[in-house]
Amino acid sequence: MSEQLRVDLDALARAATDLATIASEFGGADERVDKVTASIGSRNETHKLRAAIERAADSWDVRRAELQEDVEYLSKMATRVSEELGQMDTDLATQLNNAGQSSRPAPNAPRYV
Repeated sequence: MSEQLRVDLDALARAATDLATIASEFGGADERVDKVTASIGSRNETHKLRAAIERAADSWDVRRAELQEDVEYLSKMATRVSEELGQMDTDLATQLNNAGQSSRPAPNAPRYV
């Protein structure tokens, strides 16, 4: 029984791009928190909301940085796997084509019956 490995290289490349986007979004979280808290303002009635948002953002800074690093790594590895498998597929196809051509007689070669 023959087993086959099938990988959708386009989907893998898109996943790598999506992972890179996610990592970038993690990196820009502080700026978005600053924009949100600035839009809340500093009035007394919004002080608790602003403080809660800032506390939540500060409490996961370390974990967010770890996640960003992990997602960036996954993106790079997905890109590399996609590229390596794509090159391997191309190389194998070339070898198969060359093997098939070498077993055929050249167009001008004499034919024997």
